Amino acid sequence: MWACSSAGRAPALQAGGHRFDPGHVHQISSGSSLILLPIVSTTALRRSALFALLILLTLVEIYMCTGFLPLHWQHSINDHISDILPKAHDSTPTTHPRLSQEIEQVLSEHIGLRFTLFAVTLVLLIGNALLICFVWRLLRRYEN
Repeated sequence: MWACSSAGRAPALQAGGHRFDPGHVHQISSGSSLILLPIVSTTALRRSALFALLILLTLVEIYMCTGFLPLHWQHSINDHISDILPKAHDSTPTTHPRLSQEIEQVLSEHIGLRFTLFAVTLVLLIGNALLICFVWRLLRRYEN
């Protein structure tokens, strides 16, 4: 069923209690079947989205915390993270197999760069933690 658009027009008849749309729009014909889908409340959708965001932010926080672990622990985590994540069907060879070792060498030679990297990681951790607190408060607000 199609209706004429009344967007942007409010006739003087509307003030008198008349419908904004033509009358045939508000009538259901007896020959047409109307499928009513269950209405999911926007609160439930928001809670689900906030919960998914909270999980994602928490996982990012945990992974960023690994930046402060000893290097051999970081390598172990990075070597086994592929066991957790889905496997890629891409058979592209690694473009630079010694990249992490070269990065470690540069960071050990330039302590200021290592300090800057730790400072940036700490700022990102604090910002992410604040986002987690904000999302948690929003989620608790929708529980009530």
